[in-house]
Amino acid sequence: MSEIISLARLSVARSRTAIRLAILYFVVMHLAIVIYSLAGIEGASEGAPRQAAVVTAMAIMMSLPLIGITFGLFDFTESYDFNSAATGYMPWLLRTPIKSWKLAAVPIALKTIWVLVICSSIAGTTAIFGTPPERWFIPAIGLGSLFILACLVTWHPFRGPHTRLVLIAILFVPAYAWMVMSVSFAFANKQSDMPTDATSVTIVSIIALSTYVVLTGLCLRAVRLARMNVSGQIKESHSWLASDAKADGSSTPHVASHLTYRHAAKVSPLAAVLKYDLSKLTGGGAKIVLASWCLIVLFWSACNSVAVDSMVGLGLMLMFPAIFLNEWMIASRDGKFLPSLLAVAPIPSSTLAWTRQCFTTAIWFASLSGVPLVMTIWHFTGASRDGFGQWDQSISAHYAVPDSGWRIGLAISIVALILVIRQTTWNSMAHATGNPRHVIWSVAIKFGIAFVILSYLLVRFMRFPNWDAWSEAAWEWIAELPVYLPWILAAKLVIVAIASAMLYRSRLTQPRSLVLLMVGYALATILCATIVWKLIPSANVYLWHCIAAIAALIPYSRIALAPLVLARNRHH
Repeated sequence: MSEIISLARLSVARSRTAIRLAILYFVVMHLAIVIYSLAGIEGASEGAPRQAAVVTAMAIMMSLPLIGITFGLFDFTESYDFNSAATGYMPWLLRTPIKSWKLAAVPIALKTIWVLVICSSIAGTTAIFGTPPERWFIPAIGLGSLFILACLVTWHPFRGPHTRLVLIAILFVPAYAWMVMSVSFAFANKQSDMPTDATSVTIVSIIALSTYVVLTGLCLRAVRLARMNVSGQIKESHSWLASDAKADGSSTPHVASHLTYRHAAKVSPLAAVLKYDLSKLTGGGAKIVLASWCLIVLFWSACNSVAVDSMVGLGLMLMFPAIFLNEWMIASRDGKFLPSLLAVAPIPSSTLAWTRQCFTTAIWFASLSGVPLVMTIWHFTGASRDGFGQWDQSISAHYAVPDSGWRIGLAISIVALILVIRQTTWNSMAHATGNPRHVIWSVAIKFGIAFVILSYLLVRFMRFPNWDAWSEAAWEWIAELPVYLPWILAAKLVIVAIASAMLYRSRLTQPRSLVLLMVGYALATILCATIVWKLIPSANVYLWHCIAAIAALIPYSRIALAPLVLARNRHH
């Protein structure tokens, strides 16, 4: 069997499940686009160009998952640390007698074919509604170049341990601009800023192909350097070889010079736990977050005519797969909340529980921060200033305060951050029990409560003839909430007192830490409530309303009881 065919079969076998799901989604996506387009084509006879633009935008939006998973498909990259200077290419493949150009060409060719198939299918579907299919050549080459750039950064070995992370941060903005320019050619017309004449399109095509060829050559060079860097020694053996060399006083000349030995007693428990958790995120987890960021960037670039609230909502939906994949990766690596080494280590349960809660929250924040990041880029570049202005004016029309849209948006963002913390602390506490049944039941209870609430709202919504009547009734219900806020606040204070007493009696933390936790809860409540109160453009909302609502939302009891749950798990 040919070496190229063998490498291709190995690459496909490593991603077989994802490819099958992608093909199924591919078929369903195009059927949905055709059905949607044919259903609305009767009313679009007078606006054929707009119909073509809508179909094109819909095809791009629905193709984002297929394009995003290309970062992980057909790749010979192992799970590794982005802070490491070693190559991410599989060491055992680099030690085989296969030529370097074959090792580099097979993943690049398969990724390129995958992108070409996706773009060709979009071109064929949108061509039915008047979009020229040749417009998709430049977007296909541009997207293919981005995936080759990702391979280059992953495969290339570096001298410093943080060079790869710095390079990713530097290349993010140029890659974003390249992606926007490439995809924008699918919407190019005489009114757009993109060149549409034959000469300009030819020049841009030459630039795109030249970039693709140059990046391919750099990937070939990166594979050759990686083979020299490996030198027959697997990089996983570097750490224990360095430790043995320091222990017996011998020297190992082929061990990387940047590896140092630190005595275990000099590392604090908190630093050890953080290093252990970060080792699981800086590899595959960081790639998942970056892929989700690229998805939201491409989504915003392709859908500049969609309303701001719809774009934010759909953008958040693109971030959630990255969150769940990261949590699944962390849970599946150990098979339990803590490995046996940390479970029996002389580290306080409060340190372990609160560190894991903070780390899980950081994963959510890192993924969801892709939405405000892209919104900030678009705001300062002026690309969607008109859309933001119209959205702000539509909200401000109901209030006498200027910039009401931005104020309400910031207030909602603060409340959303608190809700994210509630979610992460609850998940972490459920996993800390060490019992899968508790995790399953916690998820079932949350979905059950959400189902009951949504069903109740749906039943109430069906009783009204239109959306305006429903909105008016909803505001009347919201106006009645202050009546229940004192009772909610009293119940919350009772729960806080019980949780604090249980944590104090357990002696799992020092009294000073408990006092700091309670003071932090009070300060966070007052600070967030004051900011929300200042932002809400309504004279009917008082400061004590915001304090009661924020105090009820901040998950103090979940944070205070997490060490007790983990201590019981460690005892068993």
